[in-house]
Amino acid sequence: TWGGKGYEATYNRMPKSGSSSVMELIRAAGLGNHFRIEGEFQQLLPSDSRRFTIGGVRNPCDYYASLYSYGADGKGMFHEHMPTSWAAKYCKRNDKATFKKWLKYITKSSATNRNLAAGPGVESVRFARSHYKGSGVPKVYGPLTALSGNVLRKFESTLKNFRISDVDCWIRTESLVDDCRDCLARYGKEARITVNWKGFNAAIATRLNPSTHKPCAFFYDNATEAFVRSIDKHLLSLFNYTSCCAAK
Repeated sequence: TWGGKGYEATYNRMPKSGSSSVMELIRAAGLGNHFRIEGEFQQLLPSDSRRFTIGGVRNPCDYYASLYSYGADGKGMFHEHMPTSWAAKYCKRNDKATFKKWLKYITKSSATNRNLAAGPGVESVRFARSHYKGSGVPKVYGPLTALSGNVLRKFESTLKNFRISDVDCWIRTESLVDDCRDCLARYGKEARITVNWKGFNAAIATRLNPSTHKPCAFFYDNATEAFVRSIDKHLLSLFNYTSCCAAK
């Protein structure tokens, strides 16, 4: 069993991966008291190995289109950590040219002689930080500008050695409802508890945070897609993302 008090579960939140909707569905399914909901910038704990764990991930191209657009609306912690003058100039809603400049800017770090295209990118760093086994690595609220080469190497090593089987169940943003249903069903079966599927299904119709920006493909030309495929290559490989933007 997981935990010291019977079956317990942990949901490790990933910024801009639909985590607010997942939390709504967990609560609607009557499982709010069963889950330890981790903060968006919190690492999985050693004790989570004794719990049923659920992780989140998103197609990197979709991830950046969403992160950029949310910031262009003046929203989000990531946008708050952008230099004010820079954000005002290069965060313009549904603008391909400024998106391209923004993407390069947020990937830069303080590491000297770093090949920017080698990565890792912001999504990969945030993912690696959630699954990093150790201490002494900073939370990543904004662009990578403050990260040293040593910290980036730690995150790169985490990505290279990561096994998706280390987390019991994954929720991909592009198939959020189906994946969430599957994860909660698995947890319910293994924990031998009843899931409130009536509440779950009712909540689907009222999910929050619908996308209001241009489709993902709008933001990408061949060069920008190639850049993301390079900086987030480990995530693309781990989760078998073959297309730059998720199929709709």
